[in-house]
Amino acid sequence: IQGLISLELLDKRYFVVISLEEKMFLHIVSKMLMEEQTQINEENSDATAEILNITLGNAKLLINQDDSRLKVGRPIPLSSKDAAAVHFKHTDEIINFSDYTLIALPFSSKLGKILFEIALPKGLSNEEIRDLILG
Repeated sequence: IQGLISLELLDKRYFVVISLEEKMFLHIVSKMLMEEQTQINEENSDATAEILNITLGNAKLLINQDDSRLKVGRPIPLSSKDAAAVHFKHTDEIINFSDYTLIALPFSSKLGKILFEIALPKGLSNEEIRDLILG
């Protein structure tokens, strides 16, 4: 299960793709729905956007305490066919990830694995990347 979040800071666009392993997704959705979920289906796959909204809402509160210039787009659930490019239907814009430098941050726990992929515009200097990451 994957979702995409777009960020804008200082006239540059960035993206974060969050990928949850099926085991972790089902555990979270089971807790949210208060009913055991054993497989991903049409009924529970919509929870992807809700999980992203919760994650994003909490992160936005923390981030904007220090930097209110950050603009955050609404989370978009992705399918595996969206891996190379994303079409934003509301603006008819297509984002091709080959135009970005990807930084992968994998994590694992007893509940499963989660991967954060940060897409930075190509051409940023090492100093700009460091400043973005470290503030």
